[in-house]
Amino acid sequence: MSPDETIVVEGIADLVYREDDGDLVIVDYKTDVGVTGETLEAYWTQLSVYADLLARATGEQVSVVNLVFARPWAAHIMRRRNTP
Repeated sequence: MSPDETIVVEGIADLVYREDDGDLVIVDYKTDVGVTGETLEAYWTQLSVYADLLARATGEQVSVVNLVFARPWAAHIMRRRNTP
């Protein structure tokens, strides 16, 4: 991609909140079943883009991104530190 190109990104972060220590956190809920390694990496990329865009909009860095896989019997949470 050249510096003159424009990329349009459309998406909605399911939840953004601030920890007691001031850190910003993004959470994305997923309901699909049978997630592959490739799908999981795509989800982490999605959250990384959300974090970058939120940092650009607010001037604050997102410290943590979470994937929450919602299931009828339980929720599985995967947490990753965001490195800008």
